[in-house]
Amino acid sequence: AQLVRTAQNALDGRLTLGVGAASRAHVEGRLGLSWDKPYSFTREFLAALTPLLAGEPADCAGEQVSAHATLAIEAPPTPVLLAALGPRMLRLAGGSVQGATLGQCGPRTISSYILPHLQSGADRAGRTDSPRVMALVRVCVTDDIAGAKVIAREVSAAYQAIPSYAAVIAHEGLDDPADLHLIGSWQQVLDGLAAYARAGATDLRIQVVAHDEKSREATKAALADYLS
Repeated sequence: AQLVRTAQNALDGRLTLGVGAASRAHVEGRLGLSWDKPYSFTREFLAALTPLLAGEPADCAGEQVSAHATLAIEAPPTPVLLAALGPRMLRLAGGSVQGATLGQCGPRTISSYILPHLQSGADRAGRTDSPRVMALVRVCVTDDIAGAKVIAREVSAAYQAIPSYAAVIAHEGLDDPADLHLIGSWQQVLDGLAAYARAGATDLRIQVVAHDEKSREATKAALADYLS
């Protein structure tokens, strides 16, 4: 919370914080921590963190996370997006923070699965503002579709190895999960991004994933030109 409020101060209120429970392989294998109760850990962590980010005292005692603190760092409140894929975590995101940040979720999954659970959590908490949905979208402007698909399949295979991601990828109903990558002309990429907006994504986190330098530079140039 100290780090975030310091950063928010420097960024004049433009920072949104992403929080996630990661995965069993990361938590147990890399950090040596317990993965017994990832949902309740995340719930308690947010209960401790969010008051501090809003400039209020934290006074909560959980089974895994407790916080009794006040920060004297002046900064605007920081919105939080929770990395969530399962129903309970999505409802937690809708009810306790500003929304969810997603990876490897397509438009169909967002509209028919992600949003209903988010909204359910918001409704239970009596919130009137609509939850934010940040979608990670990987793009590549190229004429070499086959070459771009090779690296797209490598990325998709890594996600398929994580059960929670495998479930939402299956929900999208694609013959090839690599088709979540937007590949082709800039207009094709733009049309694909528009589909996310129609599905209910409020924020797009764009990642350039290209198989060669030519395509990488073409994609970056197209994005820069469009955003200017």
